Amino acid sequence: MAIMITGGTGFIGAHLARRLLQAGETVVLFDAQPDRQAIQDILERVTVVRGDATVLQDLLHAIKAHRVERVVHLAYIVGPENEQNPPRALHINCVGTNNVFEAARLEGLQRVVWASSVAVYGPRSSYGKADLDEEDPPQPTRVYGACKLFNEHMAEHYFQAFQVEHIALRPSVVYGPGRLRGSAQFMREWIEVTTQAPK
Repeated sequence: MAIMITGGTGFIGAHLARRLLQAGETVVLFDAQPDRQAIQDILERVTVVRGDATVLQDLLHAIKAHRVERVVHLAYIVGPENEQNPPRALHINCVGTNNVFEAARLEGLQRVVWASSVAVYGPRSSYGKADLDEEDPPQPTRVYGACKLFNEHMAEHYFQAFQVEHIALRPSVVYGPGRLRGSAQFMREWIEVTTQAPK
């Protein structure tokens, strides 16, 4: 049995794959445009599948062919493209994510773990207070956050209607050496400058 990571050769997916391998798991990396360079050190220990999450049949084929029982869904558009190309963002972010839930339903998978985002809340200034918590109602103001909120609603629907178990995480900022996209570029640059500075 295997764990499949969609967007598996992306920044989070590649790091997660390494952790799962350390834990003794069998790992399948599902990606529309696999970045073999990002996983060069583990390439011989994972299965890479070129597939598109917006195509349900691609997901179903990968799940069946590799005996997948759990999915970590990370395939998503990040950054300004969400605002610049909303139709593409909706297709990949909403249809793609929903296809993962549907594939899990059809194949009777044990669990889907997926990344939501604190972007579902929108700007803190909208709330009139310094700190937010899970009791505060989401108020996304950008396409990315709106897609994540839609995904949360659909994930809960699939759980209530079809018993598809899911775990959603709401990361705030994802950063680190090697992160090439997203809003946290300044963190990558800061880390790289800091670690290269003379002592």
